[in-house]
Amino acid sequence: MTNEELEIMINEFVDGELDKSKEGYLFTQLSKNDCLREYFKKCGIIKNEFQKSNEKFPFSFDAKILNSLREADIKTTPHYSQNYIQKYLVYLLVIVMVAISVYFIKESQINSKQLERTVMQVENQEKMIKLLINSIPSAEIKSTREESIIITANKM
Repeated sequence: MTNEELEIMINEFVDGELDKSKEGYLFTQLSKNDCLREYFKKCGIIKNEFQKSNEKFPFSFDAKILNSLREADIKTTPHYSQNYIQKYLVYLLVIVMVAISVYFIKESQINSKQLERTVMQVENQEKMIKLLINSIPSAEIKSTREESIIITANKM
């Protein structure tokens, strides 16, 4: 493990978040590395000092802080006219976007219906062409001599 990972493990140990299974490995590494041992000592000192300075404040001090916050809230009144304008502009933009979306959806539906009609018309024309081709009688070619060719239609 790198020193940074071991420092993270030290921080977790000091905070009480390190797994018990990793503590043995951490202390083994601390016994091998002087730099990490010094870091561990400094973290312990910081934790002790923090616990000493973390005294319970008197209730009157909390009350003073909360009262000053209430006064600050009363003194500061936000400027609502800009908020209203921005809010209405956003609403207007949303309405315009919805209207444009509805328009394009309707147009795409109309175009798809026209495409379906055109496809059906082409299919009908294709069937009609096949019927016409099949209804034409076949031609018979007779040659009496090599120079002249006579073409006659077979009648059914």
